[in-house]
Amino acid sequence: MSTIKFKFISDENNPKYHLIYVMLCNIFPDMMGYKTFTRYTASIAHINNDHVAFTLLEFDKLLKSMTIVSLGVKEEYRGNKIGKLYINWIKSKYPDHDIYLHVSIRNENAVKLYKSTGFKIIKTQKEYYSDMGYEPYVKNGLDAYYMKYTAISVK
Repeated sequence: MSTIKFKFISDENNPKYHLIYVMLCNIFPDMMGYKTFTRYTASIAHINNDHVAFTLLEFDKLLKSMTIVSLGVKEEYRGNKIGKLYINWIKSKYPDHDIYLHVSIRNENAVKLYKSTGFKIIKTQKEYYSDMGYEPYVKNGLDAYYMKYTAISVK
């Protein structure tokens, strides 16, 4: 596999950022209201000119923490450790930030990935995905693990 490169696209003057921001705002409409304590940052991973993965991160400036709102890897690139490289890249950029996320308890590969990068399950949230359109055949929604990576203190 060629070298993978990661890049934040949250530069306000970057047209790619605006396009992705608008698309994500349609998925997460409450994003538009966060201005004071929270900010969102998008990033992409690419190999040569092929975009192979993305993240959306939500930062809490007061708590010095972030939430991985979404992390996706193109299906044909899964199994190549791109998710692990991506998470380690994010941790290297923000070594003093704790990181939180939700993941479906059914997504065994993602749970394994997060555990392998230092995340711990804090709790199981019942029916977390009930309002998000996931797997509509599940009457009461899907449960999710709420996970946390605790940052190593940087002094």
